[in-house]
Formats: sequence, C-alpha cells, structure tokens
Amino acid sequence: MHTTTLSPNYQVSIPENLCQRLSLRAGQEFTLITKGNILVLVPTPSLEAMRGFMKGANGENYRDRQSNK
Repeated sequence: MHTTTLSPNYQVSIPENLCQRLSLRAGQEFTLITKGNILVLVPTPSLEAMRGFMKGANGENYRDRQSNK
C-alpha cells in the first residue's frame, strides 16, 4: 500500500513507481470521483486514445432519439 500527503497548496504527489506502472505522465488530467468519503482519481483519456472506440456502434433505437413516425 502506498500513502501520500496533501500539501498546503492542496496538491498530492503520486509515487514514481505507481506512475510508471500505470503509464501516467506529468501534466496528465484526471477526473475526480467521490464515493462517500472515498476519492477516486481516474486518468482522463486523450482525444487520440478515444478515436475509434465507437466504431461500428449502431445508433438505432436509442431512447433519447425522437421517432420520425
């Protein structure tokens, strides 16, 4: 288990070995999610990483679409 400390500037350092294991890089953005008293940091994917992830998706019968009938 790893620990870190919140600085007076409200910053948190992630240990280097975790950054390497998770392929994190300096300047990377994170989404913060709270679950009760738990804070989860989720790396925000880049646009390049998101390219093509919906390839082949079928847009028919989505409930938020209005019917043309």
